[in-house]
Formats: sequence, structure tokens, C-alpha cells
Amino acid sequence: MKLQIFLVFNLLILAIAPVNADSAFVTSEIGVATKFSLTNNLTGFVNYKRCETCKTEHYKITPDIKAYLNNKEVPLSNFVSSRKKPDTLVFVRKSGELAGLKWFLKE
Repeated sequence: MKLQIFLVFNLLILAIAPVNADSAFVTSEIGVATKFSLTNNLTGFVNYKRCETCKTEHYKITPDIKAYLNNKEVPLSNFVSSRKKPDTLVFVRKSGELAGLKWFLKE
């Protein structure tokens, strides 16, 4: 009986909670960007570690990568020549491709 109540409660939460359409397709990863470069033509790379002991992963940045500042989408060109590395990387859930970069700054 307790299990049934638990399942019904969770189904109600899922039905009521607002769903972001992008959330089904993307996931954010918090780790450490060890190196970041973005040129004027909006291409570059980011080296990223998911954890301290994890190996460094290399991702290419292309003009179609989305950029977010404090969770609001902004032009990627805002970060050309930026010395601040991204705080979070956004990936396509199924393919693992890089879809976006997030920066968090104090306002």
C-alpha cells in the first residue's frame, strides 16, 4: 500500500511539474574547465574534467554552441577573448555532443 501511494504521488508530481522541452534533450555537467579558447569567428575549444581524478576531455566549440550567463541565453560572441572559463558544460543527452556553455557571475 505504501508503495502504491508513493508511485501515485510521484506520478502526480511529474504531471503537475512544469517541463522544459530542452531538458529531455540536454543535460548540464558541473566539472572543471581546464583550458578555454574562443576566437572572433566563434570557434575554439574547451578542455574539461568531470572530476579531479577523471581524464581531461577536449570539446570543439562551433558557432552553433549556445552560451548562457546566469542561466539566460546570450550571444556566444560575448565570451570571445574572455579569460573566464565556463562553469558548466551542456551536453546533448543521447549523443554526448557539446550543446552549450554556462557562466555564472555575481550580479
